[in-house]
Amino acid sequence: MSDLTGGGDLRSAFYRPARRRAKELFSRDASCIFLFENEEYPVLDLSASGFLFSSPNGAVWDPGSEIKGQLILHGQAVLDSTVRVARVVPLPKGCRVGVDAQQPIELADLMVLDAERTFASLIERGPDYFAAPIPEDYLAATSAIKDFLLFYRPLLDAEEARLQQLPNASQRLRELAEISFEAMRARWRELEIEASRAGWELKSDPTAHAAAKRYTQLTITPLLDGCPVVHRSWTKPLGYAGDYHVMEYYYRDDFEGETVFDQVMHRLLVQNPMALGVVSRANFTVGLLDAEHERVAGEGRGEFAVANLGCGPGREVELWAESKPDRGRVKWTLIDQEEEALALAYQVGHQAVRAADRDAQMNLLHLSFAKLLSSPEAFNFQPQNYIFSSGLFDYLRQDRAQFLIKALYDRLLPGGLLAIGNAIGPNTNLWSPEFVGDWPILYRSRDEMEGMAALLPDSAEFEVIVEPGEAYYFLLVRKE
Repeated sequence: MSDLTGGGDLRSAFYRPARRRAKELFSRDASCIFLFENEEYPVLDLSASGFLFSSPNGAVWDPGSEIKGQLILHGQAVLDSTVRVARVVPLPKGCRVGVDAQQPIELADLMVLDAERTFASLIERGPDYFAAPIPEDYLAATSAIKDFLLFYRPLLDAEEARLQQLPNASQRLRELAEISFEAMRARWRELEIEASRAGWELKSDPTAHAAAKRYTQLTITPLLDGCPVVHRSWTKPLGYAGDYHVMEYYYRDDFEGETVFDQVMHRLLVQNPMALGVVSRANFTVGLLDAEHERVAGEGRGEFAVANLGCGPGREVELWAESKPDRGRVKWTLIDQEEEALALAYQVGHQAVRAADRDAQMNLLHLSFAKLLSSPEAFNFQPQNYIFSSGLFDYLRQDRAQFLIKALYDRLLPGGLLAIGNAIGPNTNLWSPEFVGDWPILYRSRDEMEGMAALLPDSAEFEVIVEPGEAYYFLLVRKE
C-alpha cells in the first residue's frame, strides 16, 4: 500500500460529512427543530449523518446515550428515528448537543421541501398577511421608498439603454450615475431616516419587528438586490452579513453594480452614516494608535505592540503607514475568524508598509470568535500597548462583551489602552442594513457601553466617547 502522507507511517483518514447551518439551508419560515418528549429544541446545523441543536439550562444529555425524537421542518416530521448523543458543549445559558442519526439525512430533499412549502405559503398569504401586524407609520415609510425606487429604476434603465448606443458610452454612463446620485441623494436620505425612526420604534415589539423585516425583505430587498452591498449582506456567503467584502464596499465608496440604477443605489447605501462610520472609526482608532505610540516612544521604550480584534480587511495598517509619523517599530497582531480576510489584511498592510518604508511586523492570528468567547486562553499573543476592536462587539450580548473585555484588558501592558467600538443606540440609520439587508446588530446606549466594563478591576480607568462620524461609541479603558 502506498503512503500518501509524505512520511514513513501510514495514517488513517476519517470522512465526516460537512455540516451546514440551518439558517443557510432553509428559509426563515422553515422553523427547523428537534422534538423530544414534547419539548422543542432549535436546530443549529445539519449534515447527512446528524445535527446540532440548542438546549437551555436544566436539560440533561448523556453522551453516548440513545434518544427517540423527530426532526421537524415546516411543522412536518422529516426524520422520526433514534439518534445517539455524540457530544455536549456547555454554554453559559445551556448547551449545544450534537447527535448522530441512524439513517441518512437527505439535505437536498429537505431543501426542496422547504422551497415548496415557502412558495405555497407566500403565494397563499400575499403581502397583506405580512403587513397586518405592522404599524401604519412603518408601512407609510416603506411605501414611500418603494415609490422612489419604482420611479427611478425604469427612468435610469431607459436612459442607460439610450446612452449605450452612443459613442463614448462608458463615459456617458459614468456621468449619468454621478448626475443621478446627486439628484437622488437628499430625498433618499430623508426616506431612510424616516424608515429608520419607524423601525427603531418596533424594537420593543418583537412580533411587529419580525413582521416588518419580513415585509421589507419581500417588497424592497428584491428591488435593491442588484446593489452589491445588499446582495452580499442578504445572501451571507460567509454566514454573516458584515463580512470583509462589505467593509471593502464601504472603503471604496464607489458606483458598483451591473446597471446604472444598481450603481447609484449601491453608492447611496454605502453612504449611510453607519457605513461612513466604518471608515471614520478606522481613522479614529489609528489616531488613538498614534497617540499611544507617541506616549510609549516618549517613555524611551522601543517596540510598540498593537492588536486588532476582528480586523476584517485590516485597513488600519494602511491608514497608519500612509498618514502617521514614523515613531519607531510597530508590531501588529491582526485577529479574525476568516482566513480570506486575514489574507487580504496582510496583502494590503504589507504593500502599504513597504511603500511607506515603515518599520513594522505583521502577525496574523486565525481564531474562531466562538472559541474566543469560551476560552480566554486563546489570546496567546504577547501583552500589548494598544488593543482595539471596532465591530465585533455589535454582535455580543452584554455578559459576553464583559467577559471578552476583561480578557483583552488582561493582555494589556501597564499603561496600555483598550478601545471597544459599538453602534450607537437609539439609531436613525439602521433601516437599510437591518431591514433590507437582514443585518441585525446590537445598538448600545452610553450606559450600556459603560456597563461593558463591569468585570474590570477598580484600578481601570474608562470613559465612553463618540467617534467623529457620530455612528459608533467607543469604550476607552486605560490599564494602570
